[in-house]
Amino acid sequence: MGKREKRRAEIRRLLERREREGLTYGQLAAASGIPKNTLAAWSSRFRRERAAGDAPGFVELVEEEPRSASAFEVVLSEDRRLRVAPGFDEAELVRLVAALERC
Repeated sequence: MGKREKRRAEIRRLLERREREGLTYGQLAAASGIPKNTLAAWSSRFRRERAAGDAPGFVELVEEEPRSASAFEVVLSEDRRLRVAPGFDEAELVRLVAALERC
């Protein structure tokens, strides 16, 4: 991963923390040392990218090891992974993937 990708991933993690913990840009700036205007600009950029559909329009199914026929792993954007066990509820999985892709 190059320097630019590492910076992008770092900012994304910080903004996810901001959302998760209910922090202001000022609080996050104080904790991270990154100016609040920079954080706000990145947040805006990520929102525009999601709105424009720059995120992958598909998920990749990856088989890591032999498993039963109904167990699999879903790889979402930003290398987020969702492991699905045998006997899963299809409607719940669809709802979960939709919620994860909105993040």
